[in-house]
Amino acid sequence: MRVMIDVVNRECPTPRAFGQGMWPVLLLLLVAACPGRRPAGTDGALSDPDATPDRCPSAERDLDPAACLEVPPKYGLSRKAPLEWGLGATGTLWFGRLVCPGGADPDVVRLGSISTKAPRSDSPPSGVPNFGGDILDAWSVSCPGGPEEQTWYSNMYRCGNPCPPEGFSVMSAEGMRLWLASRKAYDAGRSADAHQLAREAAEAWPASERIQYWLGVTALDQRDLHTALDAFGRAVEWAGSPNPVYDDLMNGQMFGQMVERITVDGWEPQAALDEFEATALETAEKYAA
Repeated sequence: MRVMIDVVNRECPTPRAFGQGMWPVLLLLLVAACPGRRPAGTDGALSDPDATPDRCPSAERDLDPAACLEVPPKYGLSRKAPLEWGLGATGTLWFGRLVCPGGADPDVVRLGSISTKAPRSDSPPSGVPNFGGDILDAWSVSCPGGPEEQTWYSNMYRCGNPCPPEGFSVMSAEGMRLWLASRKAYDAGRSADAHQLAREAAEAWPASERIQYWLGVTALDQRDLHTALDAFGRAVEWAGSPNPVYDDLMNGQMFGQMVERITVDGWEPQAALDEFEATALETAEKYAA
């Protein structure tokens, strides 16, 4: 049975939004109404791994850990040492596979091209036409819990070191492939397959806010509440710190009551969520007054 498909008619909230706002753990269940988050630029498809030179990041190629032993100081954080990722320096960076320290998804905003020409590089061309010279792009990259917002610089016209700046990592190609396959299965109405693929994605790359959140969504859809609670709990580790609203709801056993409504009283998940949401809003209004 599909659950919570049409709770809201607006952009899907994210675990990050709840963590920074009112309800960091419990209202994660409300976001199961939405079909999860897909990094911009992936569109559910992977690019041809042979479309870029070997040293450039590829959607289907894993990062070689040995390459990261050779990362220059301040790599990506200085105009003098820009990231040389070819097409990996577009969209959401590294084809949506960039991961913050600890596992959270970064907030990535392209600030645009800057007038500064890229420094001379001996790295091979990426194949992207430069029309008269390499130009740098600037990016704003931030993570919940740190590091603080950073400005990264990239030269998409070269394929140099494929590693991210210090502390960041890149999701495995298998984890990304399985996550996308789970999304596709879910969209096709094959919720049991979606849940199994989400489990496999979590095994392939467990330290991921995105994958753990999606595993919770598919588990809730299958009424696998134990897995849902565990996955949402892992995802919220990167969402932000608890607050008084969260504490009140936990102390009032509201989460346990919601689960009991579904498993013992036979309520539909949507009805239990509606009851919980009303209580959460009432509690939040108390603290906002």
